[in-house]
Amino acid sequence: MINATAVIAEWNASEEDWLARAVSPWSDKCFPDLVLAPGDGPAADQPAVIYRDKVWSHRELAAAVHSAARNLVGWHKVRPRETVMLKMENSDLFIIAYLAVHRAGATAIPLNPKLTDHEVRYMVGDSSPALLLVADASAISHELKASVPIVVASELLSQHNGCAVQPLPQVSPDDIATIFYTSGTTGAPKGVIHTHRTLITGAFQNCRGWGYEGRGSVTLAMTPLFHIAAHSWFYPVLANEGTLIVDTFGTERALELITRHKVDGFGAVPAMLLMLMDHPSRSAYDLRSIRNIRFGASSIPPERISLLRTVFPNARLFHGMGQTESGGTISVLPDEYAVSKLGSSGFPIPGVSVRIVDDQGQVVQRGVPGEIIAKGPHVMVGYLNQREATNRTLQDGWLFTGDVGIMDDDGMVMIVDRKKDMIIRGGENIYSTEVENVYLSHPQIKQCAVVGVPDPLLQETVAAVIVTEAEPDASLREALIAFGKERLAPFKIPARWFFTSSLPCTATGKIQKQLIRDAVSGANLTEF
Repeated sequence: MINATAVIAEWNASEEDWLARAVSPWSDKCFPDLVLAPGDGPAADQPAVIYRDKVWSHRELAAAVHSAARNLVGWHKVRPRETVMLKMENSDLFIIAYLAVHRAGATAIPLNPKLTDHEVRYMVGDSSPALLLVADASAISHELKASVPIVVASELLSQHNGCAVQPLPQVSPDDIATIFYTSGTTGAPKGVIHTHRTLITGAFQNCRGWGYEGRGSVTLAMTPLFHIAAHSWFYPVLANEGTLIVDTFGTERALELITRHKVDGFGAVPAMLLMLMDHPSRSAYDLRSIRNIRFGASSIPPERISLLRTVFPNARLFHGMGQTESGGTISVLPDEYAVSKLGSSGFPIPGVSVRIVDDQGQVVQRGVPGEIIAKGPHVMVGYLNQREATNRTLQDGWLFTGDVGIMDDDGMVMIVDRKKDMIIRGGENIYSTEVENVYLSHPQIKQCAVVGVPDPLLQETVAAVIVTEAEPDASLREALIAFGKERLAPFKIPARWFFTSSLPCTATGKIQKQLIRDAVSGANLTEF
């Protein structure tokens, strides 16, 4: 049996209060203070962010963030505790703008750049942003421009009269730093609130839990920066005098960047790892510099773990799980158990407590399924404008995740099912109710159920089962896809479509999703 106590003690470096000691110097600071601290230290002139041909030293990054923050305050009149949205792809500018919003005393709301303006308008109405920062305003609809002022983020780097000396506000660690929108089971997106304190604390927890707390790492940041995973895998690297190589994921591009910059670590979803392993030219690249691979969303088959070790011969593998509400991470499976505990999500990261409870909130025995609940200083403080959902999800400091799991005899956590009907497509979270609500507004659809179906590359893809007046054909399929493109991000649109005369329901009228999944996987429905 694995000695869980010994493993966790090793993580904690034999200091029970290591987290309190680590966080103590930042007890009155804001998140950018932590991330930009190397700009005033011995590593000030070392690379902090590299994007394409642009290299920012830690000193230059800190100066750019503070200058951009002054422009937000002085030129754009952003006030403390106002909200500012960001809708941009990965870039150096994203990092500067994101941290500048924090330093200006405002709340950042990073958005998935794939979202349609239709989807963004709901979030605008919910959070009342003072600005929406974009990389290119030409693609923004007139309707969205009418609902929120649009600012091209590169303008924040310009020098405006008087802004260079504009004083920046005092930011409390308990001020709201970021609101991450995540779809809810009701179909309406929920704004997950994190303070500067939860982000700062989470930075230390994640460094240790994911095994990269050493200084000077060169990390490849190719998963989306708008996602909470950036706080698990990327921003702490900057605080540790490291370098982020920033880009948008492309298989050959990733291999080339690893080789060129001698990258020692990166974060990914399994689909990315599978594409890297299967690339026909991977042997032409030198991947020996990689020491740490962090991945989540789902595990990898054992035969692929073996190949992954061959492709990256010096890498340690860390597989973890978490959610936006938990600051990105709840537990991590260390490298030494990657095969023997395949499918497990590992031990709770330092500073986190986990329980498995029944429907009455009582702890169940080891090996018995129940809801995973977690407690830690990096957990969200609540949902924006949703007190009932907050009270339901946060109870006595415990985060009720909605995931069903077990804790084994070694203290490791394994997810066995999801209470929430969430589909994980290549690392992107898709809530079925949101997609269903869109298609139920289509005049030809009487009923609709959306489920995830297995996919060899993406782990899951989206399937829709519909009930219509007449049996559908290919033309309706194309019309439904076009309908979805106007209302949903592309990754949420069903890739497979099925027709049935009725959906299986309980006596109370609730659709029985498991029966639908079984029918789809068993080819018992008509696909069109």
